Amino acid sequence: MKVAVYEDIRQINIREWDLPKLKENEILIKVKASGICATDVKTYLRGHPAFTPPVVLGHEYSGIVEDIGSNVTICDRGDRVTAAPYIECGKCVYCLKGDRELCADKFFAVNGAFAEYVVLDEEFAKKAMIILSSSVDFEVASLTEPVACCLNAVNQCGIKEGDNVLVIGAGAMGIINGLVCKIRGAKNVIVSDMNEKRLAIAGELGLIPLNVEKEDSAETIDRLTDGIKCDTVIVAVGNTEAVEEGFKFARKGGKVHMFGGTPKGSKLQVEPYLIHYSKVTLLGSSGFSQANFKEAGKVINQYRNFLAKIITHRYSLDEIEAAINHVAEGIGLKTIITFE
Repeated sequence: MKVAVYEDIRQINIREWDLPKLKENEILIKVKASGICATDVKTYLRGHPAFTPPVVLGHEYSGIVEDIGSNVTICDRGDRVTAAPYIECGKCVYCLKGDRELCADKFFAVNGAFAEYVVLDEEFAKKAMIILSSSVDFEVASLTEPVACCLNAVNQCGIKEGDNVLVIGAGAMGIINGLVCKIRGAKNVIVSDMNEKRLAIAGELGLIPLNVEKEDSAETIDRLTDGIKCDTVIVAVGNTEAVEEGFKFARKGGKVHMFGGTPKGSKLQVEPYLIHYSKVTLLGSSGFSQANFKEAGKVINQYRNFLAKIITHRYSLDEIEAAINHVAEGIGLKTIITFE
């Protein structure tokens, strides 16, 4: 089988590996679509402590069950599936306290999905794998993990019907966060950015685009919220300046959520007055829980036509480095590796 092996910083090579012989409790999935995540880009450009080369990256995927071991009972050959890249243990202190995405002993899938095939152990698959409806496109199904991450954030923020929300950053994850907020019943979901093409897609999905280069952000937000400002500000870009900016647009008693990851060692300057006297809460999240992933499967099925608009570019596995560099340049929204 063909795999894309991350072998060093800025070095991914296409290799031919033997197709694994299935054990009696294993599932062989033929990958049909695999999304490129910001984590894949960061790993390629500068390395990542969680990935020691040589390793196969890629954790947002969908495919078809090609074969199953003799003892596998949870799926059949030909099933359309997606799977989470990890599951929580359910036993550590964080899991027991309900912070399952912070699990201290996560179980990870064996190999990444920038490959023609992925193998899953059935015990892992029982918790991580979702069997898809035949109506869900493979490309859209590969968005299940990103949607799960956004559900984790939106659930933490407690978005409810009638809320006003600002999402800073109209990248794929920013727009998915905005869409999930709309699903939760938010009244006004404003998405701010400078990229007109991305903002146009946000508008097509029923979100309110705000071009920060052409509009006065404070004036627009005050107009839409009757001067109260936003119940929640989700910062879907990875820089501290954007988080600091977000505090300007949160109402008294509101929330600012750090969704985009910032470099380790970054410092955030927040006026304590806003936290003490205005009761503004600063939150953050990364990743997802099994419950988030299962819920994401339902969102994918119900809102598949909306989510399809987020996918703007497609590459083959042979073009993986070009695809990653494309994402690094901030072109388009979601870029997918597709397989014949």
